[in-house]
Amino acid sequence: MSSDTEDSSSDSSSPGEEQEESLGSQIVIQLRRSVFDRKDFLPDGCIETLITTCAVIKELGFTQEDMKKEKSSSAKLVEFILNEGRKLFAIMLISHFKGEDLRKGMTQFRRNTLGDAFLPITEENESKVPFFNPPKKPWDRQSIRTFCNEQWAFLVPVFSDEYLNLQLHTNEILPFICQGNGVRSGAFSEVHHVTVHPSHHKNPFDGKRANLAVKEIKQVHTEDEAKLRELKSEWEREVKAYIDTSRFRHPNIIEFIAAVTRGNSKRYLLFRWADGGNLREFWQSNQKPQLSVSLVRDVVMQLRGLADALDKLHGFGGGQGSYRHGDIKPENILRVRTKSVAPSELDVGILKIADMGLAKHHTIVTEFRPPTSMRYTTYRYEPPEVIPGVSGVSANSGRSRRQDIWSVGCVALEFIIWLLYGAGALDEFNDKYMISEMGEPSPYFEIEGKGNSRRAKVHPAVDEIMDALSRDQECRVGEKTALRDLLRIVKTKLLVVSLGAATIIDGDGSVNPPHLSTIPAGSRASSRDLRLALDEIIDKGDKNERYWYSGRTRSYSQRLPRIRSQGSNSLAPDTVFE
Repeated sequence: MSSDTEDSSSDSSSPGEEQEESLGSQIVIQLRRSVFDRKDFLPDGCIETLITTCAVIKELGFTQEDMKKEKSSSAKLVEFILNEGRKLFAIMLISHFKGEDLRKGMTQFRRNTLGDAFLPITEENESKVPFFNPPKKPWDRQSIRTFCNEQWAFLVPVFSDEYLNLQLHTNEILPFICQGNGVRSGAFSEVHHVTVHPSHHKNPFDGKRANLAVKEIKQVHTEDEAKLRELKSEWEREVKAYIDTSRFRHPNIIEFIAAVTRGNSKRYLLFRWADGGNLREFWQSNQKPQLSVSLVRDVVMQLRGLADALDKLHGFGGGQGSYRHGDIKPENILRVRTKSVAPSELDVGILKIADMGLAKHHTIVTEFRPPTSMRYTTYRYEPPEVIPGVSGVSANSGRSRRQDIWSVGCVALEFIIWLLYGAGALDEFNDKYMISEMGEPSPYFEIEGKGNSRRAKVHPAVDEIMDALSRDQECRVGEKTALRDLLRIVKTKLLVVSLGAATIIDGDGSVNPPHLSTIPAGSRASSRDLRLALDEIIDKGDKNERYWYSGRTRSYSQRLPRIRSQGSNSLAPDTVFE
């Protein structure tokens, strides 16, 4: 046994001389930590720079004489490692295989034609590795277990447009190297803010690093096989919808990165992280916006973008295989910052539709949760036709795509209130006038009558606030302003109960030219109609800058006009929304 002194002298090196790291140590140095899984992984591309011809020959202990013979076992082994087994070789190195054991172990993989493509080695395919069952030297149970545990560091997914639906093993590591503070938790999911390692995202938004929102769907604990199959089917349907709509590459639809399934139960949806939060948060963080040409123009431009995005969704597949969002509300409209602005200006940013409605998925999940007062959809923004058996909508309203248009009308009206009077006035309107006697949020419509005589109509408070807004100096009769025209669109095209003749199929497909209206006058507009109407506003603004904003001074203390209606209970809080 060597003494401590002998050990010390044998490990020492002369001054200024650095001990060369082994290849295994070089690999370990390059490992990065996944903050999401708390495990280490080797970034994509590193293995090619580490596992080179010279490094492999040196690590295997071969000489130049060994390599001169083209068909020698040494040359064949090096060729196999470089062409088919770089990951296998790296895994063996960090599993502490060296010398003869390393050479023999890699030779076993080569002779059995088991390369990197065979990975991962799991319980399902381990029987196909003959030298694992039973273990043959240099393998034993411990080294096999170490190898199988270490392999996951080298099998990390790369996100790209080519693979939008990833089926991963339970142990596969997600390459998230930074995580934002806090997790947003809802009834059905948790949202994490993460940064993907740049080598693992082929299309980062800022050219360097991609900040993502990871929506982790909460697991369902049930032994009901039929319900689990239904849940899986709905998940697959929703993933298909996200994949389909991602092909639009529309600037006003939040970018979809991938759907990830790990094992049998963990599911994630990955999207671009919206650094500006959602529209509701934008309003609340800017309590008293300073009305200006640029602000009004930016708002109208973004509303036009949202209308165009809905037109693409509603017209997908020529209108026959189209998509309806089903839950448009300020919380589901995200904001991406676009510029640094002066303190006196606001960056509206790019508004993006998000949460493409896992409505059916969430309906099934709800069956397995305790009773709760939370609803998936926010029925304040839902249209009258969601109430079954209500007349005044259409003879056969069904689930029209123009449900989204009513919801956009609600959001647009709130936008106008915020622009003219601020976030406090908007809160006052919703909290004081759009609340039932039971204290529940009221939708922007109400039901009058009973039984078969029930009819839907615009909520009186909504009608009154639109009338009050029309007397504001920016919207009153005789003024030629963008906000006056926007308010007119909300009143006459969006918050309209009647759907007219077109109901289930709204004619948003490719039948009519994109510059023509598709819906009868007096009926709720289609997404195309809305886009065309907003295009007219933009055209007027391009010709006359004062059209965007009159320039009249507004009092900072200007308050929401007083209206009579308050606290209707025409729609009971326990009304069922199908």
